[in-house]
Amino acid sequence: MGRNAALVLLLLLCGCYRGRNAIILIDDQWAVKQAQADCQSRKREGVPLCTNDPVATIRDFEAQTVRAFQLSPACTGMTLITLNSSENPSRLDSRYTWWLFLEVVRSNVPDGLRYTVARGHDQHRTGSASGQGQPDATVREFCAFVQQGGMIE
Repeated sequence: MGRNAALVLLLLLCGCYRGRNAIILIDDQWAVKQAQADCQSRKREGVPLCTNDPVATIRDFEAQTVRAFQLSPACTGMTLITLNSSENPSRLDSRYTWWLFLEVVRSNVPDGLRYTVARGHDQHRTGSASGQGQPDATVREFCAFVQQGGMIE
């Protein structure tokens, strides 16, 4: 945990600003808990049941997202960090950081990913965008959103 926080703080001190050179944090712990809760609630809600282990599914989405991020020209100059433990992730909020929340698509679309990218750890704040699809497409979408400083065209 300390190493993740130190890396984020070091990147914040580098003079980064919105859009280009932004830091995007994936909250792994939130995504795993959300996926587990989602899969447990589906039967009660009449939604298609999860067909795979939710933790493995989220980790696979994260790996695909990281690969797509590294290859996408839309993300050039940005840094993607997976934060896998933090007692208080909102303390990492700053004007330089963006948060990426990954979720399982409720219809069990193969390789389907739902995402929200937000200015702070509260994904429901103003300045967030959501979408779903394959990791290559979603990475282009959220990187373009961050490049524009959180403005939707």
